[in-house]
Amino acid sequence: MSATSLELELRKATCGTHAKSTPPHSGSGNKLAGLVSAISTQLENVSSGRGGDPPKSNGGSQRAATDEECARLRKELARSKAELRAKEVQLNSTQKSMQICEEELVALESECKEKIAQVQHEDKHADEQNFIQTLEMKDELVRSMKTDLEALTETKAQHAAEIASLKAELAKAVESKDSLWTTAASASNESEQLIGSLRTELQDTLASMNNVKREYADSKLAMFARQSQLESTNTELVNNVATLERELAKMKGLVSAASQASSANASGPSGAGHFAATNGFASTSDDYRRMQQTLVLTKKSLHDESRKNEVQKQEILTLTDDVRRLKQALETAQESSSRQLLVTTQENEQLKEQVKHLSAHSNAAAAAESEVRIQRLTNRLIEKQESIDALRSRVTTMDVRLQDVQFRAQAAEEKLARMERNGGIDDMEMATPVGHPGGDVRSRPNRMVHMISRVAPVVERSHRVVTALDVLDRWLLFLGRVFLQAPFARLGMLCYVVLIHVWVFTVLSFHTSHLTEEMQLSTAGGAAAAEPGEDLIPGGH
Repeated sequence: MSATSLELELRKATCGTHAKSTPPHSGSGNKLAGLVSAISTQLENVSSGRGGDPPKSNGGSQRAATDEECARLRKELARSKAELRAKEVQLNSTQKSMQICEEELVALESECKEKIAQVQHEDKHADEQNFIQTLEMKDELVRSMKTDLEALTETKAQHAAEIASLKAELAKAVESKDSLWTTAASASNESEQLIGSLRTELQDTLASMNNVKREYADSKLAMFARQSQLESTNTELVNNVATLERELAKMKGLVSAASQASSANASGPSGAGHFAATNGFASTSDDYRRMQQTLVLTKKSLHDESRKNEVQKQEILTLTDDVRRLKQALETAQESSSRQLLVTTQENEQLKEQVKHLSAHSNAAAAAESEVRIQRLTNRLIEKQESIDALRSRVTTMDVRLQDVQFRAQAAEEKLARMERNGGIDDMEMATPVGHPGGDVRSRPNRMVHMISRVAPVVERSHRVVTALDVLDRWLLFLGRVFLQAPFARLGMLCYVVLIHVWVFTVLSFHTSHLTEEMQLSTAGGAAAAEPGEDLIPGGH
């Protein structure tokens, strides 16, 4: 084989090496390209040396040296091609394993989403059942209040009938004597005062009962909302802890695999593969440490939420005991008022009998006074009717307030559901919810994916890119909240950035000075190597 054909083969091998080189193995490709270029340079020197007119006495020795050099170069070229094929096979196996890992990650992500959706649906169903039970209790309270109001109305009607009968009896008692009328009038005044005091006590008792019922309903709704929120938060934190533990186990497996791969690459001849494995091991170790820190923080938050839930349950038990005691006190007050009302009714019956006995002895002079007294009783009946109307208006107002409380509770449940769909995070910029009822992707207009898609619309077509950008956006919002609440964290971050810049500039200046020295030395060495090469070429200038 001639030197020209050998040079052409070496150039083709050089072009093939540059075309097949990939970014993960760029270091080994550059080495092989440099080796092939060095071989082609030596072949050019040999061919140029053979092209002249050497002395005839040295022709045989130069030809033998040229043949040996060509054989050595062929062996080096074959070895370089074998190394390149091995690197390509290793790259293909690495790409296949990466593709398998990505498919497994996608499957795990879909499974986690399904489980999270199932848990959220179960929590929502439980919240709806509890809310329905609360509404039923409210309806029972309203029915009891209506029953009390009907009982008061019946009592008022009975009093009106009794007063009408008293009017008829008083009409018959026109001819009674002054002394007996004075006694009856004093007894009637005492009974009216007692009835007025009993009525005021009954009104105060009803007012306190209504206030207690309203406060109990409000506190129960608030406690129920808080307990539901804490239970949902605990469930979400437990799910996060389980997910982080699974990811931690997975990262442990990846770390062990990466350590084995790094040890295997360390025993091989390629330095670039060992460097890539070391970088992969370092990144895997960083991910492992971050996952451990995230797991510790999540367990801490779960412990705090559990403690809050226990405190909330204790408060609910305390309020339940207070309401029970208030109900007992209310029942005692109602029993005492009913007994006093019974005593007053008996006294009224006695007064009626006395009036019947005195009706035969009354005179015409007391007719005007009886009319005045009847007018007073009528005015008092009107006042009682007005008080009953006021009680009805208060009941209506309580119904309106109860509807308002129900609306607020529904709004709070919707807000809590939105926060559960978005991972417990609200929008930090505009104080608006981050999610929408139709899906899990955030729909606020200022998220990172929306802003990037204006410049590059192709971003929205990839679900993985959108998910990664949303996760990155959430982490940035979380870090922003941490920096907003902790001044020392901001100061530490500033010091960290300054130290990184100082270190980067120091390393750059160090390597730049060394590269400058190496370039100067290589330039001087190339000039020195070019000068003796010109003397070897016969017939040169």
